Amino acid sequence: MHVGDRLETSLGTTTIAATFDYPSDGRDARLGLAIIIPTVSTGSFDECWALVWPENPDLDTIIRSATTPGAGQADPITIAQLNKTQGSAFDGLTTFHDRITQWATLASGLLGVALGWFSVTRRRLEHASSLHAGQTRPVLLASVLVETTVWVLASAIIGAELLAAALIMSTGSVDGSLLWNLTRTVFSGSAGAVLGAVGASLLIRERHLFRFFKERS
Repeated sequence: MHVGDRLETSLGTTTIAATFDYPSDGRDARLGLAIIIPTVSTGSFDECWALVWPENPDLDTIIRSATTPGAGQADPITIAQLNKTQGSAFDGLTTFHDRITQWATLASGLLGVALGWFSVTRRRLEHASSLHAGQTRPVLLASVLVETTVWVLASAIIGAELLAAALIMSTGSVDGSLLWNLTRTVFSGSAGAVLGAVGASLLIRERHLFRFFKERS
């Protein structure tokens, strides 16, 4: 049937005003086959439906308040979910804290430290040579900090844009709290990279030049 079609019923002919899609995901299938007609009635209905979010522990009591006096004496009152495939309760806070990505920020920071450390140690012969040629320690630290900051900022900008795009594609919008939870992983990795690079440069000594040269050779 389509919008505008005429439907013959036991109460006469009616025109279909709209149709709706009904997903097959485990929910009560009766509504998928239902004809819904708004009506005003002074009598009682045999079912009462409620959409509640967030979850309300007093929902059963609220639902029962819609019953008439004496209801349930002949037939028991049944309270059930539309879709039972996801369980009868939802604890969003616990689910969030137990998520598989809860250590992503820490892991990103440790990875950043490793990358920053590697970016300096792979050039330790060059840095030791600079110290041997008269470069002071503050100048060495400043050059390492500037060089590291350049590639870290570029990586952070690209990473934040990719995360924002992924968030838009998955949720349709950029929620502030979700974006912060994602971008702080990028910030952690960036800060770790800078700390790792500075820490590695502090351990480079001029006296290590000959040993670095032999290892490179």
